[in-house]
Amino acid sequence: MNILIAYASKSGTTETCVHILEQDFNGHAKLVDLTHTDPSLDAYDTVLIGGPIRYGKLHSSVKKFVKNHLKDFKQKEVGLFICCADVGNAEKYFQTNFPDELLEQATAIDCFGGEIRSHALGIFEKFIAKIALKSYPADQQPSILKDNIHIFADRVEAT
Repeated sequence: MNILIAYASKSGTTETCVHILEQDFNGHAKLVDLTHTDPSLDAYDTVLIGGPIRYGKLHSSVKKFVKNHLKDFKQKEVGLFICCADVGNAEKYFQTNFPDELLEQATAIDCFGGEIRSHALGIFEKFIAKIALKSYPADQQPSILKDNIHIFADRVEAT
Protein backbone atom coordinates (compact mmCIF):
# COMPACT_ATOMS: atom_id res chain seq x y z
CA MET A 1 0.00 0.00 0.00
CA ASN A 2 1.47 3.34 -1.09
CA ILE A 3 0.13 6.08 1.17
CA LEU A 4 0.34 9.83 0.73
CA ILE A 5 -0.37 11.97 3.78
CA ALA A 6 -1.15 15.42 2.37
CA TYR A 7 -1.46 18.07 5.06
CA ALA A 8 -0.96 21.69 6.02
CA SER A 9 -0.07 23.02 9.45
CA LYS A 10 -0.27 26.52 10.88
CA SER A 11 1.15 26.28 14.41
CA GLY A 12 2.70 22.80 14.26
CA THR A 13 -0.05 20.69 15.82
CA THR A 14 -1.08 19.05 12.54
CA GLU A 15 2.57 18.39 11.71
CA THR A 16 3.00 16.64 15.07
CA CYS A 17 -0.10 14.54 14.39
CA VAL A 18 0.98 13.46 10.90
CA HIS A 19 4.36 12.31 12.24
CA ILE A 20 2.51 10.11 14.76
CA LEU A 21 0.30 8.83 11.92
CA GLU A 22 3.32 8.17 9.69
CA GLN A 23 4.85 5.93 12.38
CA ASP A 24 1.70 3.79 12.38
CA PHE A 25 2.38 2.92 8.72
CA ASN A 26 5.95 1.70 9.38
CA GLY A 27 7.61 3.67 6.61
CA HIS A 28 4.93 3.03 3.98
CA ALA A 29 3.67 6.61 3.93
CA LYS A 30 5.02 9.82 2.44
CA LEU A 31 4.32 13.16 4.11
CA VAL A 32 3.72 16.19 1.90
CA ASP A 33 3.19 19.68 3.31
CA LEU A 34 0.64 21.29 1.01
CA THR A 35 1.83 24.79 1.90
CA HIS A 36 5.01 24.01 -0.07
CA THR A 37 3.95 21.69 -2.89
CA ASP A 38 1.02 20.21 -4.80
CA PRO A 39 1.99 16.55 -5.14
CA SER A 40 1.21 14.19 -7.98
CA LEU A 41 -1.07 11.37 -6.84
CA ASP A 42 0.03 8.87 -9.49
CA ALA A 43 2.28 6.78 -7.23
CA TYR A 44 -0.30 6.40 -4.44
CA ASP A 45 -3.32 4.19 -3.99
CA THR A 46 -4.27 5.80 -0.67
CA VAL A 47 -4.43 9.54 0.03
CA LEU A 48 -4.93 10.88 3.54
CA ILE A 49 -5.84 14.56 3.65
CA GLY A 50 -6.02 16.91 6.58
CA GLY A 51 -5.18 20.12 8.30
CA PRO A 52 -6.05 22.50 11.07
CA ILE A 53 -9.39 24.15 11.66
CA ARG A 54 -9.22 27.79 12.70
CA TYR A 55 -12.37 29.80 13.30
CA GLY A 56 -14.33 26.96 11.70
CA LYS A 57 -12.30 26.98 8.46
CA LEU A 58 -9.92 24.38 7.06
CA HIS A 59 -6.43 25.57 6.07
CA SER A 60 -6.63 27.15 2.59
CA SER A 61 -3.83 24.95 1.17
CA VAL A 62 -5.82 21.82 2.01
CA LYS A 63 -9.02 23.24 0.52
CA LYS A 64 -7.16 24.12 -2.69
CA PHE A 65 -5.60 20.63 -2.89
CA VAL A 66 -9.01 18.99 -2.47
CA LYS A 67 -10.58 21.23 -5.11
CA ASN A 68 -7.76 20.62 -7.61
CA HIS A 69 -7.73 16.82 -7.21
CA LEU A 70 -11.36 15.95 -6.49
CA LYS A 71 -11.66 13.87 -9.68
CA ASP A 72 -8.32 12.13 -9.02
CA PHE A 73 -9.53 10.93 -5.62
CA LYS A 74 -12.20 8.76 -7.26
CA GLN A 75 -9.55 6.14 -8.09
CA LYS A 76 -8.01 6.24 -4.61
CA GLU A 77 -8.74 5.15 -1.08
CA VAL A 78 -9.24 8.39 0.84
CA GLY A 79 -9.05 9.30 4.52
CA LEU A 80 -9.84 12.72 5.99
CA PHE A 81 -8.66 14.22 9.26
CA ILE A 82 -8.72 17.56 11.00
CA CYS A 83 -6.93 19.02 13.98
CA CYS A 84 -8.90 21.36 16.20
CA ALA A 85 -9.27 22.18 19.86
CA ASP A 86 -13.07 22.29 19.49
CA VAL A 87 -13.52 18.52 19.15
CA GLY A 88 -17.24 18.73 19.94
CA ASN A 89 -17.86 20.48 16.61
CA ALA A 90 -15.65 18.22 14.49
CA GLU A 91 -18.55 16.69 12.54
CA LYS A 92 -19.81 20.15 11.62
CA TYR A 93 -16.30 21.16 10.52
CA PHE A 94 -16.05 18.12 8.22
CA GLN A 95 -19.46 18.91 6.71
CA THR A 96 -18.66 22.56 6.05
CA ASN A 97 -15.07 22.13 4.82
CA PHE A 98 -15.06 19.01 2.63
CA PRO A 99 -17.24 18.20 -0.41
CA ASP A 100 -20.07 15.75 0.27
CA GLU A 101 -18.83 13.34 -2.39
CA LEU A 102 -15.42 13.11 -0.69
CA LEU A 103 -16.99 12.61 2.74
CA GLU A 104 -19.09 9.76 1.31
CA GLN A 105 -16.06 8.16 -0.34
CA ALA A 106 -13.71 8.40 2.64
CA THR A 107 -13.00 5.12 4.41
CA ALA A 108 -11.63 6.89 7.50
CA ILE A 109 -12.65 10.26 8.97
CA ASP A 110 -11.47 11.54 12.33
CA CYS A 111 -10.51 14.51 14.45
CA PHE A 112 -7.05 14.30 16.01
CA GLY A 113 -7.78 16.92 18.66
CA GLY A 114 -5.72 20.04 18.91
CA GLU A 115 -3.51 22.25 20.98
CA ILE A 116 -3.41 25.98 21.36
CA ARG A 117 0.24 26.85 20.88
CA SER A 118 0.36 30.51 21.80
CA HIS A 119 4.01 30.92 20.76
CA ALA A 120 2.90 30.47 17.14
CA LEU A 121 0.08 33.03 17.31
CA GLY A 122 -0.13 36.72 16.56
CA ILE A 123 -1.17 39.26 19.19
CA PHE A 124 -4.90 39.15 18.36
CA GLU A 125 -4.91 35.34 18.13
CA LYS A 126 -3.15 35.10 21.52
CA PHE A 127 -5.88 37.24 23.04
CA ILE A 128 -8.62 35.03 21.54
CA ALA A 129 -6.76 31.86 22.57
CA LYS A 130 -6.46 33.07 26.15
CA ILE A 131 -10.22 33.61 26.31
CA ALA A 132 -10.90 30.24 24.67
CA LEU A 133 -8.61 28.37 27.06
CA LYS A 134 -10.47 29.82 30.04
CA SER A 135 -13.63 28.09 28.80
CA TYR A 136 -12.03 24.65 29.31
CA PRO A 137 -11.76 23.10 32.78
CA ALA A 138 -8.13 22.85 33.93
CA ASP A 139 -8.15 19.06 33.55
CA GLN A 140 -9.70 19.17 30.04
CA GLN A 141 -7.40 21.51 28.12
CA PRO A 142 -7.25 20.87 24.36
CA SER A 143 -4.76 18.17 23.42
CA ILE A 144 -3.71 15.82 20.65
CA LEU A 145 -5.84 12.66 20.72
CA LYS A 146 -3.26 9.97 19.96
CA ASP A 147 -5.82 7.18 20.27
CA ASN A 148 -7.86 8.79 17.47
CA ILE A 149 -4.75 8.88 15.28
CA HIS A 150 -4.05 5.17 15.86
CA ILE A 151 -7.70 4.20 15.25
CA PHE A 152 -7.67 6.22 12.03
CA ALA A 153 -4.53 4.38 10.88
CA ASP A 154 -6.13 1.02 11.70
CA ARG A 155 -9.19 1.93 9.59
CA VAL A 156 -6.97 2.91 6.67
CA GLU A 157 -4.99 -0.33 6.88
CA ALA A 158 -8.19 -2.38 7.05
CA THR A 159 -9.30 -1.19 3.58
